[in-house]
Amino acid sequence: MAYNNETKVSKNSTFEEWRQGTNQISYDVGSIESNSNKTADSLDKENRLTDQSKSVAVSNTAATPVGVLLDATAPWVGFQELHNIVNTNQKGSTLHETTFISNGNLSTQKFSVAADGAITLAPNIQLYAGSDGAETDSNGNTYNKRNAGATDGGIHLSAYSYQEDTSWVGKTITFSGSVNANFDLDSRYAVKAFIKVLDVDNNYSVVAITEVNLRTLTNNAFSFSRFIYSPQGSNYLPQIGFEVAGVNAKEGTAVANTSVVLTNLTVSVSAGTGEVITTSEEFIRDQSNGANNSGMRIDIAPDKKIDMTAGYLILTGSSGAPTDFVAGNDIIQHIGNSASNAQTFRASIVSVIKPSTNITKILISNVTGTFDPALILGSGTQFAVSAQQIPAANLVRQVTGVLDYGYVRVYKTNSGTTTKLEQGIGITNGFHLPRVSMALPMSSGNALPAAFLLEGERIYQTANGQVENAVSNPPSFEAKILTSTVSNKYSLGLYGGFLLYDVIGTFLPARQLRCTSTTSSIVAASRFDQSAAHSDYNIDNTFSSIIRLNTPAVAGDSFEMEFSSTVDAIVELQDDIGTVEDLATNGALAGFGASAVRKTLTTTDLVTTLNTLQDMVGNAVIPTIANNTHLVPNNVSTISDATKNIVTFIGDTDLSNANLGATANTSSTLTDAITTIKTFVGSTDISDIASGENITTAIAQLHDEV
Repeated sequence: MAYNNETKVSKNSTFEEWRQGTNQISYDVGSIESNSNKTADSLDKENRLTDQSKSVAVSNTAATPVGVLLDATAPWVGFQELHNIVNTNQKGSTLHETTFISNGNLSTQKFSVAADGAITLAPNIQLYAGSDGAETDSNGNTYNKRNAGATDGGIHLSAYSYQEDTSWVGKTITFSGSVNANFDLDSRYAVKAFIKVLDVDNNYSVVAITEVNLRTLTNNAFSFSRFIYSPQGSNYLPQIGFEVAGVNAKEGTAVANTSVVLTNLTVSVSAGTGEVITTSEEFIRDQSNGANNSGMRIDIAPDKKIDMTAGYLILTGSSGAPTDFVAGNDIIQHIGNSASNAQTFRASIVSVIKPSTNITKILISNVTGTFDPALILGSGTQFAVSAQQIPAANLVRQVTGVLDYGYVRVYKTNSGTTTKLEQGIGITNGFHLPRVSMALPMSSGNALPAAFLLEGERIYQTANGQVENAVSNPPSFEAKILTSTVSNKYSLGLYGGFLLYDVIGTFLPARQLRCTSTTSSIVAASRFDQSAAHSDYNIDNTFSSIIRLNTPAVAGDSFEMEFSSTVDAIVELQDDIGTVEDLATNGALAGFGASAVRKTLTTTDLVTTLNTLQDMVGNAVIPTIANNTHLVPNNVSTISDATKNIVTFIGDTDLSNANLGATANTSSTLTDAITTIKTFVGSTDISDIASGENITTAIAQLHDEV
């Protein structure tokens, strides 16, 4: 395309810097970003860019799980694995073939769903019926789907009937149901219900599974759950369904006529950790999958940081909630806790975090002096009033640092009003990207020791599990806590875990965790997945999947994070514009005008195409229709309107081929017809007609004379 100087951008500039600097793609195309309440048209409201966003609602309680459709209209599919038979009816090690079964062919797998939702599982007879002798698999192994006497099946079959959905990643699936008391499926078949997770990028291998043996149920009922966790950057696929495993059957035999019926089936899926947050929540993290199409992927500015020199004050215990401790007010400390002594610390409150009755954190700005957790923290205007103080016993530490700046826009909506949140620390109605380099989930347990719930707490491991000693027992792993939870939040899984920063060393799940401030407090090694490695928990810091609200969420809030990239924006524009090269694919390009002055369409690029098209249209002023009442006055502002008036004026009556006197006439054009009529009428001067020389006047005068 021709170069457009309006959109010239430095090669080292990013899309986000471009947006922040000019908010223009070009003066012709318009804004990249909408206005602060998202009512104005802009590129970031196009579908491809709104796809690169996450919307999060705020609820007073956990969101209600969503049910999965299980009836006959549900997207059930199947999969078959064939193995050798060992020990009469058991599965051998050699895999012969695998076959995918589409929804429409599931009946061949003897899987059926009744109108009332009951599911019937029975032995497969289709393999036997479709066999006509020995077969060879892709590895050259010979097998037969019939036994030697053709009285029964000859291969071990694992038949899976299931549903799958990538949107279940990062959520908890609960699978429940009952088995009909008339359980007569032949005993040679194992039958299970399962929730499993496959790794698409690793040949669909099973990476996690929870299953229930339907032969050993208590009271013929089952109910089990699994959180679908996937490491950052993975491509995992969750499934729910049933497995029937055993030797295939011959139709009409006693074995083939057995079955099991499942009733009262339900599958519920919890809201994802990045879809709903509760009131008083600060963090929104959604790394349910490291791909762009699932979870947040916020690009990091390479040369821009946010200096959190004031940061957060961390509180513990029954700190209370003094009424003066609100956004905009100052808090102070004095030597010896006396207002008559010199002031040692002063800061402005940006926001307070108060999950219940006690303040747990205070975000501050405009700091003078040095914070001392050994001194009382009091109101800047009523320091001497005990009700406006937080005791030193409830003060822990000040957390500061340097933060990344993210290419993300965050909008908050409440009661129909949308506001754009600014990125920064000293902004009450703002947000920032917190430091986090490791996500450490727990696999069991309930409460955590109090010290492990405090931001900025240093935790560590040692080789012998005992308290660290710099010389004799140094830490093998250490980190600081950003936040911790025992709930299913922050994409950490069912039992919660830790988001950590300033990580040093290697985490080993076989070692217990200790903390610095309370040496007797530990988190047992049994609460971690013993098969995991340190690398499983590392967070890719080339992008971010978490934001922190400066002011915690309240009921009625909803948040939208937009994190589209340069490529997304360019592709969206390309979709809107189309393929410019296709402008020239027509064999004959459009043209207009007589041969001597004919104008043609030039399709070198989009601008040239539009310019030559405009040249063909021209800019002549079309006269206004004022006197012809048969036409629409002034309706000539567009090409189609003007053309319609012309066609209407000409009419649709067929030109007559009637002779004009002795002269034959077959005029096919309007000008030819009018000329022929004029010729027939003639141009001889009619004598003695004083005025109004026309046919009717001449006839009238002739009539009078006669």
